[in-house]
Amino acid sequence: MSKYGKRPIPANERFWEKVPNRPPSPELCWEWRGCFGGGRVGDYPRFEANGPLAYAHRAAWVLTGSEIPEGMEIDHACRNPACVRPGHLSVVEPEYNSEQGRKTRNARWLAATHCKRGHARSAENVYLHGGQRPCRICKLERNRRYKKAKR
Repeated sequence: MSKYGKRPIPANERFWEKVPNRPPSPELCWEWRGCFGGGRVGDYPRFEANGPLAYAHRAAWVLTGSEIPEGMEIDHACRNPACVRPGHLSVVEPEYNSEQGRKTRNARWLAATHCKRGHARSAENVYLHGGQRPCRICKLERNRRYKKAKR
């Protein structure tokens, strides 16, 4: 019993409460509905088992009875950071995991040389804003349209 008079809920139960939809089809992901890291797109979900916050996919791996050997990482075969389905996860070496991450949509976007309107993504034309690299020219054009519409 805790100091507030309620029995603490075991980590295993708390974890799976955050995964309300678990489709039986092996191709479909089990989407995490709990806490996400910094709240930015692409952040990995977090879970507090019995200590500091841990990545939810790592917690899913351990809570299903598997171990993560030292120096290894858990990889999402589905490339979905919110997925905690154990069948979509595997233990891999960090180098492999990094290589797979470079192939994702976000990594391809970061490697893009031009924005979607064809402006060059040079150091002078992009700036860091909330983990993204918006195009300065596009932003100026948006601001001009906005100010013109307000008149």
